[in-house]
Formats: sequence, C-alpha cells, structure tokens
Amino acid sequence: MSRSRTFALELYPEDDTHVEKLQYIMNYFEYAYILHDKDKWEDETEEHKVGDLKKPHWHVIICFKNPRSIESIKKELDLPHIETCNFYAYSRYLIHKDQPQKYQYNELEIFTNIELRIMNALKKDYNSKEQNSRLLLDYIFSHNSYVSFKMLTDYALEHDCLLELQKNTYFYSKLVDDFGFRRF
Repeated sequence: MSRSRTFALELYPEDDTHVEKLQYIMNYFEYAYILHDKDKWEDETEEHKVGDLKKPHWHVIICFKNPRSIESIKKELDLPHIETCNFYAYSRYLIHKDQPQKYQYNELEIFTNIELRIMNALKKDYNSKEQNSRLLLDYIFSHNSYVSFKMLTDYALEHDCLLELQKNTYFYSKLVDDFGFRRF
C-alpha cells in the first residue's frame, strides 16, 4: 500500500465531475493547481500530430500533514488516476520550470492555499543542500499546529532530506522545540 503526503492528478475543465472534484479539493485539502491550455503533443499519434494543442487540463497537487494511502485518496475523490509525487519536483512541473522545450507557464497562474511552499519550490538556483533545508524549514513553519521531531524525520525520509536533517539535527530539533508545539 503506497502512502505519501503529496499526490498529483490531472483534471479536465470540460468534465463537470472534474470541476466538482477540483472544488472539493479546494474546500478540504492543501492544494496547488494550474490550467495547462498551451501544451502541445511532442510525439505523433494516430489522433494527433507533433505540435497539435493538447486538451486543456489542470495539474493538481494535494498535500496532507500526515501520510495517507493512495487508495484512500482515490476512494475519497472517486478518481482512478492519482499518483504520489515529490512536492518540489511537481511544483516546478506546474510551470515547466525545468523543461525549457515546453511552454513556460507563469507562476502567477498557479492557484494555491500553500503559496509559501510553492514559491519556495520555484525559487531559482537551488543547490540540493539549500533545497533540502528549505523543504524542512517550510515543513516546520507551514504547520498550523503540532509538529514533532518524528514527524519532521518522517517528512525528511519521504522527501530525500534525511542527510540534511542528520547533519543539522541540533538546529532542526531546536526549531521544533521552539516552533513545533505552537497552537493557534
């Protein structure tokens, strides 16, 4: 059973049930999405030529504070095509940040209720150490309630930041002590 805190899916504006699913996501989840309406086919198929416009579609990220099974998300949204994803990489994919051969969407076209996390993922010139540090800091500061060091460790494992956490254990444990237990 695959578990994650971050999931990706595609929805189509022409499908009324997909519009309803997006509204549900906006009401109940942490999310980011963008409309891709300028994507082109890169390979020729029986139905499409190279360069033909693809059908408009939304790329959507949904996030949770604790890991959830992909099966539970598929069941809750009643959608078969949901996958786990790396938050950092998929956030950048929303605007094709690392794919210059594709249409470059503007970051202002992203709709989200986790703007700080998205903007951190889109920052230019990350080296991997800074990226990992930003991911861990963002995880600590973006929580509206309890954060434990175990939760941070689980997050680090899931997002390939464990070495950063191990190298700076004192720093991160102090932050969790200072900020992790705040309640609003």
